[in-house]
Amino acid sequence: TYSLLGTRAKPGLLPQLVHKLLQERQASSPSSPSSAGAPLGGSGIEHRLWFSALEIFEDQVRDLLATGRDSDTTEAPSFVEHPALGVQVVGAVEAPCLEAQDIGELLDYAMQRRALAATCLHSSSSSSHTFFSVRIESRIGVRRSSVGASSQLQGSFARLTLFDLAGAERRLGSIEMSSSSSGSSSRLSANNRQGRAPNQGLVTLNSLVQELAQRSGSEDLLGIEPLFAASKLTTALK
Repeated sequence: TYSLLGTRAKPGLLPQLVHKLLQERQASSPSSPSSAGAPLGGSGIEHRLWFSALEIFEDQVRDLLATGRDSDTTEAPSFVEHPALGVQVVGAVEAPCLEAQDIGELLDYAMQRRALAATCLHSSSSSSHTFFSVRIESRIGVRRSSVGASSQLQGSFARLTLFDLAGAERRLGSIEMSSSSSGSSSRLSANNRQGRAPNQGLVTLNSLVQELAQRSGSEDLLGIEPLFAASKLTTALK
């Protein structure tokens, strides 16, 4: 988690990556560093960055960027499989990253809402799987002008998703889920059996990796699909 996120003073891999992308975008349009994307004047390239953060806790998907009101009135994000694009997330909040400070604020908000649990090794260990997604959208063309002239934009996008898996240490009996919207936290009791049991998603992932390793070099993947579908974690990783 520290390598991925770091701190405000020492940013980790994810914030450094977003900062670099924003620098590249600003370099392509020095006249408009704070716009949602580099403006298209004449023929140019427009870049936009979007950030989302989800967690899988007890095999349920939770949007870490949704506000308290959004969480109560909207359905939880879900995974659907597109025949060409593969597994896609539907219903997640995507926040624009306009400036370097945005990613720090978004990460702070997301991590305040993440489920934590005391374990034998850490007082505040992540008890959920978290994945962060950065979507980069690029468009080439000419924007519609004030007099109505325009040309069709051609675009492409790329997505980078980074996973932070939950720790497998033994829990000490309680789980804390923070809520930044209300400023309070609620504690969910966990019985001793849950405290001793490893995260079920990690168990499924381990079985999947072993099965894939045994079939290394073989084109026979029959029977693998149920393992991918056995947990939200393995579905997301697919």
